[in-house]
Amino acid sequence: MQDLENIVFKVKALQPVVKGISQRDGQAWQRRDVVLEAEENVVYPDALVATLHGSMIEKFTLQEGDRLKVSLHYGVRQWQDRWFNDIRIIKFERV
Repeated sequence: MQDLENIVFKVKALQPVVKGISQRDGQAWQRRDVVLEAEENVVYPDALVATLHGSMIEKFTLQEGDRLKVSLHYGVRQWQDRWFNDIRIIKFERV
């Protein structure tokens, strides 16, 4: 997995918090997807979905339309013979 640091986005949409119990180890988990729209150096609006995990959810108090600087951790994961992007917000600050 790789990291991208200090990229400025606008919060386009906030999805509801999803909670569950891990089938692997029985631990509770939670995540929240955030749609981020790039505003710098783009010809057309460009968006991506990034995920907050665990305690990062409570720390994220931004609303739709707010601008923030984020560091993302990205990679891929496989589930049932399909591949998915895995983009996580690992650090953020309001700008």
